[in-house]
Amino acid sequence: MRTSVFIPSFKRGQRLRTCLQSLNEQTVRPDEVLVVWQADDSATRDLAESCRVELGYPLQILYSPVAGVVPAENAALDAATGEIILLIDDDAIAPRDWI
Repeated sequence: MRTSVFIPSFKRGQRLRTCLQSLNEQTVRPDEVLVVWQADDSATRDLAESCRVELGYPLQILYSPVAGVVPAENAALDAATGEIILLIDDDAIAPRDWI
């Protein structure tokens, strides 16, 4: 079964980078990761874009014009292709066996 990891992110770029790196170190990598940047936080979008080349999984970068976890998660849910949905905060570090 395919896995989709949702990361709503808002103005915590360095923490987001650490979160994305922790997903790259999983014993089973995600099939896709969806980062949702929100409102006027283009710095998060730019950081996620810069991380793409160093990640070993597909990364989608989505936009939610309204800031908030629920709108961001709904945007990710609309775009996800996985049968298994995992949610992680942008300031979290996933243990290596999380997926």
